[in-house]
Amino acid sequence: MLWFSLRVAGVATAAALAVGPWLAWLLARKQFAWKAALAALLGAALFVPPPVICYYFLCVLERRGSFTWQAAGAAAALASVPLMVWAGRAAFTRLDARYANAARTLGASEWRVFWVVELPLAYRPMLLAAGLAGGRVLAETLATLAIASRLKP
Repeated sequence: MLWFSLRVAGVATAAALAVGPWLAWLLARKQFAWKAALAALLGAALFVPPPVICYYFLCVLERRGSFTWQAAGAAAALASVPLMVWAGRAAFTRLDARYANAARTLGASEWRVFWVVELPLAYRPMLLAAGLAGGRVLAETLATLAIASRLKP
C-alpha cells in the first residue's frame, strides 16, 4: 500500500510540476477571456476534499478494470494541481516586473521571459508548492486506500 501511494504521489507531483507553473504564470501575469472562470474552477477544486476526488476515481477505475497506479496518479493530479497553481500564482505575483520588462526590451519572447527570467526567480516557492502537493497526495492516497480496504467485504 505504501509503495502504491508513493508511485501515485510521484505521478501527481510530476503532473503538478508540468502544468502548475505555467497555469500560475498565466493567472498572475496575463489577461485573457476565461481567466476568472479558470481561477474559480481551480479555487473550487481546492475546497473539494481530495479523498472524495480520489475515492470517486478509484471506484470508477476499479469497475472498469483499469485500476493501476498510473491511473490513480492521474486522478490524484486533480487534487495536486490547484494547490501548486495557487502557491505559484502568489510567487509570480510577488516578482518584480522590471526584470521581465527588461528582458522584453532586449527582444525576449514571452515564452523566453517565462523560462529564463521569471521561472528561475520563482523556483523556490514552486518547489515548496510541489512538495506540499506531493505530501498532500501521499497522505490522502494512503488514507483513501485504508478506508477502501476497510469497506471491502
